Order: sequence, then C-alpha cells, then structure tokens
Amino acid sequence: MRRSLRFLLALALVLPLGFPLGARADIGASLMLQSDARERGLSYSAGRPSAALSLSWDGDSASYAGAALSRARFATQPPGTYRSSPWLQVYGGHLFKLSPEIDLDLGLRGHQFASISRYNFAEAYVGLQTEQWLLRLSHAPNYYGGHQATWYLEAQRRGPVQGALWWVLHAGLLKAQGQGYVVQSNSQRWDARAGLSWSPQPGLEVQLAAVAAGQGGPTTWTGDEARRTVVLGVTWAH
Repeated sequence: MRRSLRFLLALALVLPLGFPLGARADIGASLMLQSDARERGLSYSAGRPSAALSLSWDGDSASYAGAALSRARFATQPPGTYRSSPWLQVYGGHLFKLSPEIDLDLGLRGHQFASISRYNFAEAYVGLQTEQWLLRLSHAPNYYGGHQATWYLEAQRRGPVQGALWWVLHAGLLKAQGQGYVVQSNSQRWDARAGLSWSPQPGLEVQLAAVAAGQGGPTTWTGDEARRTVVLGVTWAH
C-alpha cells in the first residue's frame, strides 16, 4: 500500500509536465486546497485545512478512471484526539449516451486508508447527468468496514450567474441498511451544500460554499466538528 501511494504521488507530479500516455487517452491532474475537507457533509480533516492530489483518465470509448490522494483524520479516545491516515480513492466507470444531453453513468469507487485498513470499503454507483445537473445512487455493502450496508442518494445542480461565476447546489441522503451501529438510533443522515463557483481562467476554480449535515446515520468515526460551516476551496487542474 505504501508503495502504491508513493507511485501515485510520483505520477501526479510528472503528468502536469506533459507526460505522454497514448494518443487515445485524455489525462488530467489537479490539486485541491480546502479550508475544511467535507465528504457527505462531515469533516474528514478535523475542521482543518486539507489538500488533495488527483489524476483522471478519459478514454475515447466513454470509459473513465481516476485516483485521489489526501489525508483523513478519525476521532479516537480520549475525546478530542485523532488518528491520521493517507486516504487513497480510486474509481472507474463508463458513460452510456441516452440522449444528446443526458448520460447514464455506471461505476465503482474504492477507499483505502493506509494506516487504518479496517476502514477500507468499496461502493458501486449509477447516475444520470448532463453538463449542469447530476442524480446518482451509490451502494456500499460494507461501509467503512462496519459490516453494514448503506445507500447514498445525491443530486447536484449548477447554473450561470454572470460571466465566469456559477451557483452550485448539492443535496444528499445517506441511509444505513440492516443491523449495525447508527448515531442516535437514526439510520439516515442528510447533507447539503450551496455556494458560488468562480473560474477566472481555464483550469482554475474558486468555490465558497455553506455546508450542513444532519444527525444520525451510520458511523464514520469522524469527530464532533460543527455540522454547519462555510468552506473555501481552490482547485488547479491540468
């Protein structure tokens, strides 16, 4: 696992310089900086700034794949202490054209935590998407290694404000299935995000968004950071 993390980091540093990987593939790399890394409404950086390095590949056949490397901080005992781990996310899928504007998206996503491997899990997803909206359902048979299945339904929408300024919206609902540990005896948790996205030049995006998450749902061993916050993020893509 450590070897694969070093290999991913090395690739991410080389690819922006124009490393050729074949005429039929579109390779991209990006660096994202956030004031607080939020996944499905919860903080995975203990409310602290975070960085993520990612690679993406888009094939001519509408297949795609990618990977992202960041760091997650999970709550431990005593309260207020955390255990940190490199977090590798890998994904791959295929787009099927349903109409000139709408694609059907089928794929898989895996999560690996180098220092806390018992939290590793995978999920499958199916979705509909256009250039301005997305509707997706994800299913994880063993969410965060907790021997509990989950379903996550999410919707995203974006639209122009003026020039390079766009508004962005996201809403999600995470539902635990079957027996297992849930927070406050509630098997589901909602999350939402609303903000503005500004792209002053190609490959650069600045986003300011309000993020909120409800109580309940399956445990993810995150801390007790605020369920409502404002997140500033900057992404450079090549």
